Amino acid sequence: MSKPESSEWLLGDESVDTKPTYSKVEGRALSNFIIGASLIILTVLNITQYWRSITAPNPSQIVYSPVQHLLSYELREFGTGKPGDPSPYFGEPSTKLDRAWRDLYPSVYQLIPKESAAQLVEKTLIFPHDPQRRYVVELEVFHLIHCLNMIRKSTRPDYYKGFAPGIVNSHTEDLLFGPEHVSHCIESIRQAIMCHVDVTPYTWIWNSTSGHMQNVFATPHTCRNFDAIRDWARPENNGGNVSAGFDGLYREMNDPLDKSTWINGYRGD
Repeated sequence: MSKPESSEWLLGDESVDTKPTYSKVEGRALSNFIIGASLIILTVLNITQYWRSITAPNPSQIVYSPVQHLLSYELREFGTGKPGDPSPYFGEPSTKLDRAWRDLYPSVYQLIPKESAAQLVEKTLIFPHDPQRRYVVELEVFHLIHCLNMIRKSTRPDYYKGFAPGIVNSHTEDLLFGPEHVSHCIESIRQAIMCHVDVTPYTWIWNSTSGHMQNVFATPHTCRNFDAIRDWARPENNGGNVSAGFDGLYREMNDPLDKSTWINGYRGD
């Protein structure tokens, strides 16, 4: 039997069976199934990743920190830093003022167990002479407060005298109040400010007394809970013993996290 004329016009002289075979239908169905399953899996993975990102204790802390489990957020209203808005952290130099600043960083360095040290991006050392053989770190927040305190003191040489003389670039200067350390502190604070990028908007009001616009510094900010981190860093908790000093000339050997220190048959156990 000859093919219908319409088929000949579509297919030419070749004898082609236009009805799909069972194997073609099966292959097409399998392809559709694989594509559909892949889309479902990708969707589930994306939803899971998004859910983890919004429910993680601190999704913004990408680099591991031994205190990241303590991080929480709160609203805190900033002061103006002006004479009419008193603060325990500025004013004429005094023992009381120094004590307030010193209480902001109860320890310059902190000690953490091996389990925490193993998760650090950059490895650290065992704290010299520590009976518990804990590892030493310095949380950036306390380093920056220390730096800001040194800058504050360096602006009043009439009250604060240098007490850590040393040799810097072949000349003598104070290791804390001298230009080298102060420059380091300013640069550290600059980087921290640009890193954290506080985007809280200050607003403006009309000062009818003076007859001009005036910006409002006393505004609420989204802040991490500083008190929880400070409590963690106190000497009775995880802070290093400041009074005992830091024996930087002594290196603890047989550090299980550093094979280069293994001696006398030690194998990390």
